[in-house]
Amino acid sequence: MRARLPHLARLDWRNPGLNQKFDIILGSDLAYEERLFWPLADTFRQILSPGGHIYLSEPNRPIAKTFFESLQGQGFMLEKNAEPVRFDSKTIY
Repeated sequence: MRARLPHLARLDWRNPGLNQKFDIILGSDLAYEERLFWPLADTFRQILSPGGHIYLSEPNRPIAKTFFESLQGQGFMLEKNAEPVRFDSKTIY
């Protein structure tokens, strides 16, 4: 079996401009402004394949909790995995 190369795209989730669906969506550091939560969730619904997965990394901002709660309220399933990070001789959770 031959592995497929991933499709990579930087996009503006307020207007993703993609006409295809993806099995996996990766995102990092997206939940920083509440006014962008709904457009981001809309983009997930628009481009995520049925049964697909979204993997997000988040630096544990308090506002991100609101975002993840809103995703659950919109029917997304959530599983959290917290990993400590060492930075400037400090451990950040």
